[in-house]
Amino acid sequence: MPWHAASLICFWSSLLTVPTWLLSEETQLLNAPIEDIVLQLCVQGILAGMLGLATYAISIRYLGAAIAAVNGALIPPTTLIGAAIFLNEPITFILTVGVIVITLGIALFAGILGLLIKK
Repeated sequence: MPWHAASLICFWSSLLTVPTWLLSEETQLLNAPIEDIVLQLCVQGILAGMLGLATYAISIRYLGAAIAAVNGALIPPTTLIGAAIFLNEPITFILTVGVIVITLGIALFAGILGLLIKK
């Protein structure tokens, strides 16, 4: 079932997105080498799209919807750390504050702060 749902979402997303790109005046989609387009379709469409949605559906089944939704809040801090490590992006003050706020929100939702205060 997760694969069926993921493929449906990817199909309809593509059906709505690709014509928008093609109608845009600034698009370089038609000028890109076919190898780049195929690579992008495989990485973005299969790995990020279908695999990501399928694993999310599986996590909902095993963890419950609330906990699975909280995991989405981990994307900004993970992206920040990955960008710093792999792309040598600077970690600015405002980005650090954002990560702290997100982490506190996750902790509050998960009840971790309540457990720490009781000790």
